[in-house]
Amino acid sequence: MSVSLGNGCVNIDGEPLFIFNGEIINYRLPAALWRDRLEKLRAGALNTVSAYWAWNFHSAGHGEADFASPDRHVRNFLTLCAEAGLYVIARPEPYVCNEWDLGGYPAWLLKEDSGDWRSDDPQHLHFCREWFGQIHRELAPFQQHRGGPIILEQIENEHRWNARGYLTALCDFAREDGMTGPPEATTDWKCMDLRCQTPIGMVPAVRIGARSAGTRRKWKSHPLSGTGRFFWNVRRWKRPGFMLVAAAWATPTWPPAARLI
Repeated sequence: MSVSLGNGCVNIDGEPLFIFNGEIINYRLPAALWRDRLEKLRAGALNTVSAYWAWNFHSAGHGEADFASPDRHVRNFLTLCAEAGLYVIARPEPYVCNEWDLGGYPAWLLKEDSGDWRSDDPQHLHFCREWFGQIHRELAPFQQHRGGPIILEQIENEHRWNARGYLTALCDFAREDGMTGPPEATTDWKCMDLRCQTPIGMVPAVRIGARSAGTRRKWKSHPLSGTGRFFWNVRRWKRPGFMLVAAAWATPTWPPAARLI
């Protein structure tokens, strides 16, 4: 199966896909609960789950990466997603935010000459390259065209200053690592200039908010994903050409997001 962009949509084997997505923060849940939460998400009429992989949760030191211990087992989580019948938006970006320590950057990086974070500073990109190489070895075999559930990859989160060189470098890293699906980067809804994303084949993504309708009109020819949690604006986006992603953060106590739509 193949994933492509066209006619204002994300397409699976040429057929447009309207994404109803919920978030599972796998590193905030013990692995014993993953299957239960994924099955509940699917039972709530959602067809996609997005999931962060926080750099500092998996890397305790320079050159180190743990993807095999039970609560960090990336491949087990993706296998459960596939068994639940869910597409996956993979979110291994260096900065996840998520109200998580250092936004996901590992503490050991503070002791390194790591440059200006979240920029195209060569020293920073050196460490980002290391992380992407590690995590992509786990993610790449689970892409849609290889029979897996991953259809999109988010390479940055809530980026506000249009650092095209940085985003381009992350896209290049992903492609070098065999991630062939369309990349996505989320900008804050206050940042309306998405030109730094669209020319390099990215899915423009904004947080749903008061200015989102204007963004949709401005970028009507591109598939556009909304990644916010402002529920009162959701109904206006239920139309062709818009992917509703992350309408709610799916924590252990939240109901399925589909009930909010």
